[in-house]
Amino acid sequence: MSIHTDPDTGLQHGVVTYTIPRVNLLPPEIHEARKLRRTQLAMGGVVVAALAGIGGVYVLASGAANAAEEELQAEQARTSVLQAEQGKYAEVPRVLAQVDSAKAAQETAMANDVLWYRYLNDLALTYPSEVWLENLTATVAGPGPEAAVPVSGTDPLATPGIGTITFTGKALQHSDVASWLDVLDGTKGFADASFSSSTRTQVNEQDVVQFTSDAVVTGDALSHRFDRKAQ
Repeated sequence: MSIHTDPDTGLQHGVVTYTIPRVNLLPPEIHEARKLRRTQLAMGGVVVAALAGIGGVYVLASGAANAAEEELQAEQARTSVLQAEQGKYAEVPRVLAQVDSAKAAQETAMANDVLWYRYLNDLALTYPSEVWLENLTATVAGPGPEAAVPVSGTDPLATPGIGTITFTGKALQHSDVASWLDVLDGTKGFADASFSSSTRTQVNEQDVVQFTSDAVVTGDALSHRFDRKAQ
């Protein structure tokens, strides 16, 4: 019971509150069945939420798998293109190897190459005017390094070289032949100039000296124009 005062009259009156007891008349079996039903509904909600979560994860995983598959296919396509391009150049290494082999063979074959026209031009400008050259014969060793022994036999004092050269010609005097030998011996690429014969004879009723001279061709005469290292 609670007492309240009327604000208008100032009178007090009491209010009686009754609490009616609640009595559950349902059998315990029904009550338990309802609890089980609520539990089942709650569990069902949990299962649905779990399934929804799993579904979301599956969708994400499926999307990632599809993206990875697309990327893999793209990489495979690029790989196929690169392999096709590589096939176009498969012959390049073999061709380069053949070119290198050909250059090596050329370098070996032309190891003792001499630019004879250069020497003929130089000699034409330097040999004495009293000398007339008629013929020359040059003999150079085959492919390989410069000879390790003198070309002129076993003479230990001879200059080692790669070959020999022989000139035949005429001169007015024996002294002119000596001057010619000095020119020949002073030309780079030639050494040990000497004459093998020098005899006086008549040509068109004029006394001249017929001579034959020799010289060693040294390594300084080599052109080296086919040396790959020099290039």
